[in-house]
Amino acid sequence: MFARNIEKLLDAWKKKPGRKPLIIRGARQVGKTSIVEKFGINEFSTYVYLNLEKESDQAPFKEMVSISEVINFIEIIKNTKIIPGDTLLFIDEIQASSVAMAQLRYFFEELPELHIIAAGSLLEVKMKKEGFSFPVGRVEYGYLNPATFDEYLGAMGETSSLDFISSYKLGEPLAKELNEVFLRQYLTYNIVGGMPEIVWKYSQSNSI
Repeated sequence: MFARNIEKLLDAWKKKPGRKPLIIRGARQVGKTSIVEKFGINEFSTYVYLNLEKESDQAPFKEMVSISEVINFIEIIKNTKIIPGDTLLFIDEIQASSVAMAQLRYFFEELPELHIIAAGSLLEVKMKKEGFSFPVGRVEYGYLNPATFDEYLGAMGETSSLDFISSYKLGEPLAKELNEVFLRQYLTYNIVGGMPEIVWKYSQSNSI
């Protein structure tokens, strides 16, 4: 998968003193699960993934218990030791369990050393239409949008175009021929769209 701008936010969050459980928000199919998985595998000694749409993964959140009990339960069902500071715990499809959503505040209060990220394909629906809100001051948010034009250029290997656009200052003269190159790239980006899987497949095939 190609690089996403949110990776800088994830890296800063990992190192930040006093960090809180991070909730990745965004529309469906924008790559939330893929980017967190990449981050967990590359940046942590241990990566533990829970998908709460699976009954077995939802088991630790059937009722409100202490965070130590939740961790013990997860360690048993995943056969993995969770070590604060070395482990990333990713709770995906968290909207499937109101208990898990409520428990995030206690992860911050009782086990702040643990890196924990939550996301969900229907989380926005839960928050906006059903009125659910996370406790103020107990979680923080990151937003993942569809692939931007600069992310698209990176996926396509257009590093020279990306470097030029990054350093270009509005109002500077631009050769007509160069403008046409960028216009073609931007029009193709609009045709392909910003869904990461489609961008990735197009980068491999170069075929609409």
